[in-house]
Amino acid sequence: YSQVLCELWPEAVSGIHRLHLSERVTLDLHFGDTTERLNLLEGQVDAWFLDGFAPSKNPDMWQPELFEAMAARSRPGATFATFTCAGIVKRGLKAAGFHWKKVPGFGRKREMLAGGIEA
Repeated sequence: YSQVLCELWPEAVSGIHRLHLSERVTLDLHFGDTTERLNLLEGQVDAWFLDGFAPSKNPDMWQPELFEAMAARSRPGATFATFTCAGIVKRGLKAAGFHWKKVPGFGRKREMLAGGIEA
């Protein structure tokens, strides 16, 4: 899907951007403040991809409310991935009911977190 994703990637404008990657795959991108975006989110999420920079650079994003809202809006068995391996993120995910593990990162990033929430 990488070629299609690159072709369809929207401008960095706050809001929801829906990309139809195939007949069976739809990707909703939410650009903007995480708390605001999550409060507007309807339905349940299958997979979370968190790219909000490290907690040291963007502390407002990585709050307990983020992880609690993710858990509340996750479909049973939902997964997540994030480039950060910071302790505050691992603890927040665990407290909200997610399991996580360190996996190999991409590019210059040695490790990242991936996991999910129980069904």
